[in-house]
Amino acid sequence: MKRVFAIMAVLAVLFASTLCASAAGSILGDADRSGKVDISDVTMIQKNVAKLVAFSTQTLKLADVNGDNLVNIKDATIVQKYVAGISVPYKVGQEVVQPTTKRTYDLPFVPF
Repeated sequence: MKRVFAIMAVLAVLFASTLCASAAGSILGDADRSGKVDISDVTMIQKNVAKLVAFSTQTLKLADVNGDNLVNIKDATIVQKYVAGISVPYKVGQEVVQPTTKRTYDLPFVPF
């Protein structure tokens, strides 16, 4: 019985840490969604460029650090410079604020 509770506790901690990492993954350059920008993000961007991994739409936005609507080796280089402590002219490492948009629906015109 103690073993079952121990396993459940470990699973709960893993699940909670996954949720926290997902919530914290809105940082520009955080391609692996870990909540921080490090060399692993450079590797993930390189793998995406090489078509070894596919990014979700949200991750594509976070990986496109230069804002040219492409994720390419330029983004990997910018993140690599940021990780090395070299100044970059982009907001790498800063939280990305997603604008909230209201959805409006146009109703079709129905003649009577």
